[in-house]
Amino acid sequence: MKKFFKNYLWLWEFIAVAFVLAIGIVAKFIPDILIIIIGITFIVLGIFRIIPLLKTTKDRLLKGIYAGEIFISIFAGAVLIYLYYQKEELNKTFGYIIGAVLYLRALIYFYGTILRHEESDFFQFILHIVLITLG
Repeated sequence: MKKFFKNYLWLWEFIAVAFVLAIGIVAKFIPDILIIIIGITFIVLGIFRIIPLLKTTKDRLLKGIYAGEIFISIFAGAVLIYLYYQKEELNKTFGYIIGAVLYLRALIYFYGTILRHEESDFFQFILHIVLITLG
């Protein structure tokens, strides 16, 4: 099965690019839908991170911190979806929620890599610098 994914990686990348472009076009014509898209994204990515992070992390304290961060991310996604259906003005709240999640994710990354000596790579380091800046 892994060989199948490796042989057709170009196809998966093509589908991902098409999906991102479709979301961008929809968000351009229906700006309010961006709130629900990001809420769903927080929930889905949080769920996808549960098993790999908790399975590969050996430090008990970090497992608890990662589980809390994943829960907060999923909760933030649910709050965004709830607020979308309340039909309120969300410009400030939307920015604060996204900023808080990105900032929290970057801080936990730095805590795990610097203070708890979790293994990391250069790409993740740059990604989290960007996340903490965006947060």
